[in-house]
Amino acid sequence: MFKNRGLAFKLGLGFGLLIIFTLVVAVVGYLRLDGMISRAKKMDAFNEISDSISNARLDVLYFTGTKDQTKIDTFRKHLGAARDNAQSIKLTLNDPRNRERMEAFIAAIAAYDAGFNRYLESEKQRDETFKAVVEAAGALQKIS
Repeated sequence: MFKNRGLAFKLGLGFGLLIIFTLVVAVVGYLRLDGMISRAKKMDAFNEISDSISNARLDVLYFTGTKDQTKIDTFRKHLGAARDNAQSIKLTLNDPRNRERMEAFIAAIAAYDAGFNRYLESEKQRDETFKAVVEAAGALQKIS
């Protein structure tokens, strides 16, 4: 079939096939690169969530040690950022199992916030009880 064709035809056909193969490789590479960029964006969002959770945990730790009220606000800010990022990334997930895991993670964030609120309430009650004990001791000393 190619025996009767000229050298120019054979070279042209070879370069044409080379161009077609190059375009196929470029298209496949572009599609794979798009998938990698999408995964990289999701990983960035997961890293932001992890950073927010770590900062929230540090805020709780600092609050329990110092009772600095500003740490409560920064705790809520960091936990809110983690929850918002988790909500936004949940919408981009295609796998139902991953969406369920993200919903469980969001529920765990809510439970952490509720647990911290219970801790704050117990601290408030402890302070009120301690204040009542100190007042009773002061009243006892006045009587004696």
